[in-house]
Amino acid sequence: SVVTPFRQAYEKGRTPNPCVECNAHFKFGLLWEILEQHYAPAFHVATGHYARCGTYEGYPFLGRALDTKKDQSYFLCRIAPERIPRLLLPLGEYSKEQTRAIAAQAGLAVADKKDSMEICFAGEGNYRTILDTKQGKGPILNQEGVQLGEHNGISGYTLGQRKGLGVSAPEPLYVVQILPEQNTIIVAPKEASFFHTVRAEMPNVLIPQQYTKTAPLFGKIRSQGEPSPCKITYCDKDTLEVTFDTPQF
Repeated sequence: SVVTPFRQAYEKGRTPNPCVECNAHFKFGLLWEILEQHYAPAFHVATGHYARCGTYEGYPFLGRALDTKKDQSYFLCRIAPERIPRLLLPLGEYSKEQTRAIAAQAGLAVADKKDSMEICFAGEGNYRTILDTKQGKGPILNQEGVQLGEHNGISGYTLGQRKGLGVSAPEPLYVVQILPEQNTIIVAPKEASFFHTVRAEMPNVLIPQQYTKTAPLFGKIRSQGEPSPCKITYCDKDTLEVTFDTPQF
């Protein structure tokens, strides 16, 4: 449910987010179904995510943590609205430093544990070690179609990547397109890596009255990104397209 789609996404030239899928399938999926089966309606679920939740004008909401540098609300975006009222996020009101201090006062061994930055099922190492990189080598081209180098399989690359491309140029180059059908990677200077319009799949709408083309919204396209003003240009139950006031990297 998580690892296979993760691998397949890279084979298609996409950048997956396995933590979102894991939360949807397991923490807020399978675990929740077991609890509902055995304990409904008298149960709550508490997790250590840095995020906040509650109700807004009668609707469940999911919000950023007070410590925006540690905010994990991005990874919880697939939670079913009806489950949020039973969700407790006690760390959402604390900074990481405050949480560590509380853990130290309680004598918990994890008080000084190093932050986990990697994907758990990749053994806290380089995620590329679990990918299928046997697609074969192919060209790395610039936007004019000139070959600048050769890649070792498109699954080893991701959009926005700058390091490890193995090409030389007078200015830094970034991956701006991955074309799996042609087994080709397109690179360009950073200014070509910015886009006004972003399309997302599987929208999970918590506050329906805000899901309109007239509502002023803020969006972010990566977990640690800063929310930026945008407007919905297309939406249905499967797809959301927004246009940002300023282009996003």
